[in-house]
Amino acid sequence: MSYLGSRESSQINISGGSIADLGSYDSSQVNITGGLIDSDLFLLDQSLIQIFGSDFAVDGQPFGFGELISIFGGSPKNEPWRRLTGTLLSGELIDCDFRIGHDARIILTIPEPATVSLLSIGGLMLRKRHDG
Repeated sequence: MSYLGSRESSQINISGGSIADLGSYDSSQVNITGGLIDSDLFLLDQSLIQIFGSDFAVDGQPFGFGELISIFGGSPKNEPWRRLTGTLLSGELIDCDFRIGHDARIILTIPEPATVSLLSIGGLMLRKRHDG
């Protein structure tokens, strides 16, 4: 497992693999549908992490879907560590601590069945193109 960081308006899509720590900075966006993310998420500076899945809970309380933002609105170092658990779209579990600073946010998304179908078809098409 390793660290992955997004910066300067970049976009990262994660659908598999293992990541120990994930940082998102400088108006970048990270979309997570799968993979093993079992350590820390760290966000600041208007960055966004969108997580697709279900059964989300924050600090042990069911959350469903929606937006997580900074508690105090300042530096992530001044925010308390919080815990996110749930099941990713791929079926893998997410269990990690996170801090959100400034205007950054985590959006927990429960895809509609039609969206799940489209994402599956897209994955199959990419796999077929890669195999061919």
